[in-house]
Amino acid sequence: MIINCTEERNCLLLSISIFLLHLLTVNFYPVNFEFSFSEGAKFIDNFDKKVIDEYFFNQANTFVFPLFIGLINKFFMINDTLISAKLISGTSYVFLGIGFIKIFRYYKIKLSCFFFLIFFFLNPLIWTYGHRGIPDLFAASIAFYSFASILEKKEIKSEKNYIEFLLLGISICLKPFCLIYLGLIFLLEYNKDILKSFKKFFIPFSISLFLPFIYFLIIKINYGFYLIPEKFSSEVSFLKGGFVNNFLGYFIILSIFIFPLSFKKYFVNIKNIFFIIFILLPLSFYLGFIINSPQAELNFGSLNNIVGDEIIFFIGSISLFTLFLYIFDYGKNKQLRIKKFEFLITVLIYILILSLTRPSQRYLIIILPIVMMFFLITGNFNRKIIFYPVILLYIFFNIFLTINFYLNSSINKTIVEYLIQEDILKNTLPGPLYPHSYHFFYSKNEKSHIISRDPKNNIKEFKKNIYFLEKKFYLKKI
Repeated sequence: MIINCTEERNCLLLSISIFLLHLLTVNFYPVNFEFSFSEGAKFIDNFDKKVIDEYFFNQANTFVFPLFIGLINKFFMINDTLISAKLISGTSYVFLGIGFIKIFRYYKIKLSCFFFLIFFFLNPLIWTYGHRGIPDLFAASIAFYSFASILEKKEIKSEKNYIEFLLLGISICLKPFCLIYLGLIFLLEYNKDILKSFKKFFIPFSISLFLPFIYFLIIKINYGFYLIPEKFSSEVSFLKGGFVNNFLGYFIILSIFIFPLSFKKYFVNIKNIFFIIFILLPLSFYLGFIINSPQAELNFGSLNNIVGDEIIFFIGSISLFTLFLYIFDYGKNKQLRIKKFEFLITVLIYILILSLTRPSQRYLIIILPIVMMFFLITGNFNRKIIFYPVILLYIFFNIFLTINFYLNSSINKTIVEYLIQEDILKNTLPGPLYPHSYHFFYSKNEKSHIISRDPKNNIKEFKKNIYFLEKKFYLKKI
């Protein structure tokens, strides 16, 4: 990519700096099933099929990310698959940064790209998953980068775009939800002639779908399923958590993340203030459970426990109300509507699909750049003052989340090292540590001990804290 100006160079340097900053956590112990990807990557060492079996025992994701980790680990001789996984995930910021440089250039967006990237990278969802050796942010980043590159070159059928369509295919292999980017390309380029559109899209779309087709066919032949193992099929079954709960929950979280972009000064008036105080406020405390779906991960994790579901829902309700005002205001302007509503249609279709399955806030990572594009293209950002308090809040939340990440990682390491020292690791059930450290505990040995959060009858306490944040676990005999 050719850098055309100082602004673009600064954006690229910012993206690289954020990547390097995330390397500070590269040696943290695995959390939240990171281990399944890094352990699965060891398949490359000796091509032992048992490694894949073990992976699908713990994971509903495709096996493509572990393969990717294994290849990178071998090629660069890193010799630590967890570090390789985190390095790959960290490169997402570079792909996202270059992607937005291309989008700002293509649409001639007036807002400073550098300023926007600070806001975007500090988004807690984007910031947190850059630490993790999991595929979500990486898949979204290469899908978005591919989309931006295809858009910039303008001619869909151009052979210059074939590499980008192939890269988009890899992102679909990593996370099938990335298929939504092909849908957006179709909506943006469709010219109301079915035959011409078929000829236009056939070769590039076939390139994108070739690798996913091959991968899913191989998995079906060898393991008997196409998308996810049978063990996890009930977890993504339709209406898990309730369609309305999921749908509202997704849009509330999404509206919080885009709030400064959807805000307009004239939205602040007596009528809207009265609506917020007398309708949204009582409704928020009554329906606070919606954002905290008990069946899955449609929440803000530890922040929900500290701030409270009702308060988060109230903030989300205001953000959602602002989003509706923006879309209604935008819809009245016929000149603006041309070639812009495709972004909103794509987002709506994506959220509808997500709402039918097991909810999780991390699924929004894939769609977040698309939502941002809509507001960047249609918005007027003469006044940046609304961004500053949000950026400060993001920094506070990210410090909190990073400390929480450190505590989880640190206490896992302490417990595992103690159990190894006492020679009882393989005789201990991981309990609440299962998502973080199952691979350390796994064995067919008879179990004599268990890790628990309940202090009753414990023989050993493990504790880590930084100020008011604290993690406690206990070792018990069975």
